[in-house]
Amino acid sequence: IIESASFGVPCINIGNRQKGRFAPTNVFHCPFSISKLNKIYKIIQKKNIRNKFKKMTNPYYKVNTSSKIFKILKNSF
Repeated sequence: IIESASFGVPCINIGNRQKGRFAPTNVFHCPFSISKLNKIYKIIQKKNIRNKFKKMTNPYYKVNTSSKIFKILKNSF
């Protein structure tokens, strides 16, 4: 799993499953509504909004995460 922040792209969180949780600046929250989803999508399509995230830092990034996960799984079996 790679967080959208690693790619520097906007992300739309639909619904409230993530409500109250930390979210990086590239995440746009939207209720389950076609009209509101269309509105957010149009905002994201603006060039200046998309470019805003190109150089963002992923707040979830940790060094060698995949290797650490593999080592833990390998030692668990």
